Amino acid sequence: LINAVIFFTLQLLAIPLTLPAVGAVHLLVIAGLWLFSRHTERVAPLPLVQEQQALAMPRWLATGCGVLLGVILLNATIAALMLPPFFWDGFAQWAMRAKQALSAATFTFEGVTQPQYPILLHALQILPMLTLGWSDSAANAMTLLLSLSTFLSFFLLMKRARGTPAAFLMTTLLATIPLFAVHLRQGYADIHWGMFALLSAFTLNAASRKQDTTMLLISFTFIAAAAWTKVEGLYLGVLPWLAIVLSTTALRGMMRAAL
Repeated sequence: LINAVIFFTLQLLAIPLTLPAVGAVHLLVIAGLWLFSRHTERVAPLPLVQEQQALAMPRWLATGCGVLLGVILLNATIAALMLPPFFWDGFAQWAMRAKQALSAATFTFEGVTQPQYPILLHALQILPMLTLGWSDSAANAMTLLLSLSTFLSFFLLMKRARGTPAAFLMTTLLATIPLFAVHLRQGYADIHWGMFALLSAFTLNAASRKQDTTMLLISFTFIAAAAWTKVEGLYLGVLPWLAIVLSTTALRGMMRAAL
């Protein structure tokens, strides 16, 4: 999300998307975040479920989940690294526009289909190309890493909430959904904004239970990333998120007033 905002800001300021410009801003942001982290308290983690309290998983089920995840990961990795973007969205929208932006050192909005698409994936694909030059494998690898990081985030959140066995099972069930299993091969943005929305819902639930403003901010960051990934993330993600937060806040306000 930070990378997308950096590219968007450079675009607004009419600064070419080159390695010196993008790299300098990234270094400034990293330095700012490091200084901020040095002067703030650590984020309170979600309550950790003791492993002995978590539901046990039979060995055959754990083995089955491991095999399924291994096959899906192997298939996704081979498809992403060995094949060029061949899904229509990947070829015509994401990779093609990223390649155009890399060549022009700016995002182009004329002569392209779907010029209204947000730029999170485009900016992510361009980032390594500023030094390597264009590579289909690198473009696919960047979105694959994004997918794997969101799945890992989901696993870690589930592990804290329900223990390792439940997290392992739920992550396997999520990855074996046919839509996600296909989209893990890359070329579509639905898996990315969908995972951002799922992580936002998870952290929003935690924020509501604990009335934790930090978790609420994290939830907002996830849902903002969904909106920067695809337009559906705005009206199927941000708008429901705002409706839930505003209605919950209003309800709590009325309850306090009644008391």
